[in-house]
Amino acid sequence: MNNTRLEAMKEKLRAVGAYPLRAETELATRILKDRLEQILPWAMETAGVDLWTVIARENHEDPIHRTLYTWDMPLARRVSIMMFVRQADGTVKKYYLGMACPSMTAIYENPMLKGETVWQTAARLVKEADPKTIAVNRSRLYGFCDGISSTLYEQFCEAIGCYEEHIVDGEDVCTRWLERITPLEKEVMKAFSAVNQDVIKACFSKDVITPGVTTTEDVAWAMREYFHALGLTFWFGPDVNFQRKGLDGVMNEGVIMPGDLLHCDIGFNATFVRLFTDMQWVAYILPDGETKAPADLQKLLDTGNRFRKLVTDNMVIGKDGNAAFNAAMAAGRAEGIRPWLYSHTVGTFGHGPGPVIGMYDNQSGFVAGTGEKTLEADMVYALELNVCDNLPCWDGQLVYMYIEENICQDAEHVYYLAEQQKELILV
Repeated sequence: MNNTRLEAMKEKLRAVGAYPLRAETELATRILKDRLEQILPWAMETAGVDLWTVIARENHEDPIHRTLYTWDMPLARRVSIMMFVRQADGTVKKYYLGMACPSMTAIYENPMLKGETVWQTAARLVKEADPKTIAVNRSRLYGFCDGISSTLYEQFCEAIGCYEEHIVDGEDVCTRWLERITPLEKEVMKAFSAVNQDVIKACFSKDVITPGVTTTEDVAWAMREYFHALGLTFWFGPDVNFQRKGLDGVMNEGVIMPGDLLHCDIGFNATFVRLFTDMQWVAYILPDGETKAPADLQKLLDTGNRFRKLVTDNMVIGKDGNAAFNAAMAAGRAEGIRPWLYSHTVGTFGHGPGPVIGMYDNQSGFVAGTGEKTLEADMVYALELNVCDNLPCWDGQLVYMYIEENICQDAEHVYYLAEQQKELILV
């Protein structure tokens, strides 16, 4: 591990309060407070929800529960109930029912009366609020919006009696709570994206790779070691693979050799700050005597970047994911590009809510449900795609260029959260 590189990464995290661990807990608390004040009222109003309840049981947490509790209480105790009640002035009352830690009491109200169970308190709050709509976390579309168990649902219905008729699925309010990020989170995501790229550069280098010796798994473990040293963890992989002249397709494991086109798919999340990254970069392993990559390989990366521009040009707020996909694909094909597009939101979850713009296994132009979601302001996306071509430098072999960056869409434009890879990394 290159300590100079590592310290530079730590400094980027430190600058936004995401390192060391104690600082990260303070940042996580700030983010939660911001989200509850800036996003929750909008999410409930837009979804038409008067009361939203998130119910979790110890060892069986609702995924949404993790986004609402403070850093020092990441898991439910016994039965934990969160209740959010929209007021006439647009504000939201925030309650927790059950066991909690001191930091929870600084953010939420505890309305439980002496001798009450969580279910009795829940019933009383519902009666006092007299809501027309009560959202619970059920969804056929998203796993993170489907967190209430059948047992807890039955108990809640029994507790609130006739108000059971007011229950609606919480998919809409959950989605809106998750899909939008705050200005503070954008700044943190910029730092996270930059650090993700730094980890790639550190591992796609002579510090880690000795051609003819190092394997793809060796590189993946080097990436994990950097994450561990930074107090981060990986939410998949990382995946490292290569393409080689004379071998059709992508090799997911093996010894890295001179002349290989090396690729990684890598993403991380922090310990307490619930923000995820997702990136794919590419490198070329220089044979002895070479000082640059073959022009055809660089040209293919240039083509990928051109297609990225066509995609972002067609990411229009109010348009759904399917429409954005079809417009971008048509624009790419009109320029002779052979594109493949499968972008998704990222942030609070790695594969987030909101619109997907194509799927890897569905390039038909229509994705039911998630593809029908509309693009909105203040969303972060993993701009994920590939282009391919038969390259003369590899005797006409079909070569793929898989690339992915984190981007943000605000009310005015789409922009990259960190640098965009424009040149192949040379090792």
